[in-house]
Amino acid sequence: MKVKIIRWLSLVAICGVALLFYTAARAGTVGKIAGRVIDSENGEPVIGAAIMVEGTESGAAADINGDYYILNVPPGMVNLRCSALGYAPRSIQGVQVISDQTSTVDFSLQPASIQGEEVIIIAERKLVELDRTFATQTIAAQDMGTLPITNLNQVVELQAGIVDGHFRGGRKNEVLYLVDGVSITDVYDNAQGTQVDNRVVEELQVISGTFNAEYGQAMSGIVNIVTKEGGKEYHGSVTTEFGDYLSDHDELFMNIGDVTPMAIQDYGVSLYGPVPKIRKLSFYASGRYLKDSGWMYGRRRWIPVWLVYPNGMAMVGHGDNSYVEMNRNWESFGHVKLSYDLSSRMKLSYSNLFSSRNYRDFSQDWKFCPDGDLRRYRDGRTNIVKFNHAVSGSAFYELGFTNTFTEYHHYVYEDPYDSRYAHPMYEDANPAYTMNLAGTNLNRFRRWTQTNQLMGNLSWQVNKLHLAKLGFDVKLHDILYDDVYLVSANPGQVIDPSATADDPKPLYFKPVVEDIQQTSHDRYLNHPSEYAVYLQDKFELPYLIVNAGLRIDYFEPDGKVLTDPKDPNVYSPLLTTHVDDPLDERLSYWYKDAKAKWALSPRIGIAYPMSDVGVFHFAYGHFVQRPTFERMYANPKWELASGVGLNTVMGNPDLKMEETTTYEFGFQQQLLQNVALNTTIFYRDIRNLVATDKIVETYSSGTKYSQYINRSFGEVKGITLSFDKRMVDNFSAFVDYTYQVAQGDASDPQSAYNDLRGSNPREPQKQLVPLSWDRRHTINGSVTYMTPGLQNLGVTLLAKYGSGLPYSPVNQGIRTGFENDGRRPSFYNFDLSAFKTFKLSPKAERKLILTLTVLNLLDTKNEDNVYNDTGRAGYSQEELRAVEVIEYNTLKEYYTNPTYYSRPRMVKIGARFEF
Repeated sequence: MKVKIIRWLSLVAICGVALLFYTAARAGTVGKIAGRVIDSENGEPVIGAAIMVEGTESGAAADINGDYYILNVPPGMVNLRCSALGYAPRSIQGVQVISDQTSTVDFSLQPASIQGEEVIIIAERKLVELDRTFATQTIAAQDMGTLPITNLNQVVELQAGIVDGHFRGGRKNEVLYLVDGVSITDVYDNAQGTQVDNRVVEELQVISGTFNAEYGQAMSGIVNIVTKEGGKEYHGSVTTEFGDYLSDHDELFMNIGDVTPMAIQDYGVSLYGPVPKIRKLSFYASGRYLKDSGWMYGRRRWIPVWLVYPNGMAMVGHGDNSYVEMNRNWESFGHVKLSYDLSSRMKLSYSNLFSSRNYRDFSQDWKFCPDGDLRRYRDGRTNIVKFNHAVSGSAFYELGFTNTFTEYHHYVYEDPYDSRYAHPMYEDANPAYTMNLAGTNLNRFRRWTQTNQLMGNLSWQVNKLHLAKLGFDVKLHDILYDDVYLVSANPGQVIDPSATADDPKPLYFKPVVEDIQQTSHDRYLNHPSEYAVYLQDKFELPYLIVNAGLRIDYFEPDGKVLTDPKDPNVYSPLLTTHVDDPLDERLSYWYKDAKAKWALSPRIGIAYPMSDVGVFHFAYGHFVQRPTFERMYANPKWELASGVGLNTVMGNPDLKMEETTTYEFGFQQQLLQNVALNTTIFYRDIRNLVATDKIVETYSSGTKYSQYINRSFGEVKGITLSFDKRMVDNFSAFVDYTYQVAQGDASDPQSAYNDLRGSNPREPQKQLVPLSWDRRHTINGSVTYMTPGLQNLGVTLLAKYGSGLPYSPVNQGIRTGFENDGRRPSFYNFDLSAFKTFKLSPKAERKLILTLTVLNLLDTKNEDNVYNDTGRAGYSQEELRAVEVIEYNTLKEYYTNPTYYSRPRMVKIGARFEF
């Protein structure tokens, strides 16, 4: 309790300092507009010209040189209006504002004596971003609306340099996820915590490689999501979609031929506008519910509990042979955002996001006894309060507080004492080459993480050339971990004493949750904390843009390490001198505190515009990230598994920060009026990754364990090339190609441990080998056709190709070469979306949109995983040596694993009513 009070007092004190000095740290969610106003006749600057963002109170006046800038502009499409005494007003509509970037908009005003009416110009999206100093892709809401997608992750995967969630060859947990500038990353494993519905996104920014100093705790990339806000008018939508998986691959997917139009149900609703009777308060609210039966089914051939006679003979528990959904997914999303304009210079906003998921992961082992496998649940919620204050036309600051909560748990039955749980002996009943014939998974797991975060930033346009940004970030975490394996309350009792020859009973089992001192129960509650400060400056000249920054990260692990690593478990000491000490006394000397860690990260990016349609850029930076708390706190009681040899992995709260140094060189060029080329060359040097190379010998002869340590390394190099044709003459297209080599000494932190244990141990890799996500060639492309004004009809075809990922060939279980020196088959895929719009009012305020989405249009059977002895998903050499037990399952059933293949064709049709 004392520690928590101190942590909260620290947070309050820091908040007070932030308010005093107007400083804080928040990732970019606003952009900048700048340009010049001149006389159309003589080219002279129009001093004092007023430039306003229509519908807002944001604006600026041109200086003595005709230059102006407008800070603190939310991303999206805006309209600008320029007016000056003696000149005809001019409006430019459809200006695209991008987070952390400058949108250049120049005005040429005509004297009123020549033209007295206002001139309106429709802006074109610029294909070349002259001030971009690192590789980034920005996808606006209107662009996402045309893609054949069902969630945001599918949009992210389309970006160059990303392979199955790995950004430029990094591990999956090296990505930072932000919503409105606030982290929603689950710090336990650094995965995305609260999920976000793609329909509420105003702008999605994906940064791979280098990024500014304001972004921390990421080494590979940033996913920055900016959500929609309410406006001055009421609008909304109601969406329904239905569908199923339509495939001929019934040899892979059971029950796939049974078409049920309601197998997929997707409902969504949104409403936004002003809050009645409260001037300047607007809202945006949305909700979505998705029910997907999945495409992988099991069959209830067996039931979890078989009846057993007093002599130990069992009566086979036949099921009803019905199909059971085994990768179903039920999700719900919610989003509420309130924005209140306190004055023309101050804005207060509150956001609440939540997501809930109820799902199952297909397990080949439980395919014919599906009732015994786990049910999984994941929930997330994020509350964000932000305050934005424009101190002047050249400075503004932001403060924010957020609370993020993520929870995951799995079990078969919610009640741990449920009588339907089966004795563990049932799981051992199946012969070789058969799936589980009975039993229930006795593992129960629950964890949650809660993060309270204070952040904000001060942005100051020092002069025309320099935009400075200063900030800090404070995160206080609470992490609960509870892992239970149910055991019998009466372990000596197996046969039910009430069983008779005429009335057999299930094996006797009363499940119980043991105390945390026992090996069947691991539990911890830790309170780590993180702190960061940064300073960055954007220097802008017409021919040179420099982004330079410095970041300091510091974290307190709130963990313990062993005083004597050779005697790890305080509850079961190995030395007799320790056995005689009472537990309380042992606890006083058994551990010592892990040390705090800090790191300095300099970063710089330079853009050199060669013309209005061409620019080079170079970026260099150091990026650090604390290891996941999952690795730090693993095996919290430091328990040794039973037996001798190497059979245990220990956590390490004293892990250092992981490090990456990245170099990047890029080029953007507009080739034609509506076509642009973008290419980037990159190199990453990765150090201090978490590995399990540290082997500790204990006082028990022959017993040793592995511990996480910062020892793994890698390097990634590659090039991306993309062409973009914007929408002209009803047609747009995009294609990108990535060549990438991702190498390291280990793909998995536990690789060394896995190599050294077992009956055929081998030395861990010491040289660079292909990482498991080393896809050398990737191509993404899309073609979109739309009728004028984005009305009536639209069709998008999306294509993807990837060369084969590596695998490690084996012969009868023994590796035949180096790690990952084989290649799986390549993959390709086509997706399709289409819509038809019907106007229900003259100005299209109300309209009905019919939609069609088809994923895996050609029903391609891509091999996502393979057997290591053949390099293919469909067969294994082990089948030639296996013995078929036909009364339980065939060898074909045993070796046909649907998880080895990509998702079959999915078809959804829907309707959306907008008003």
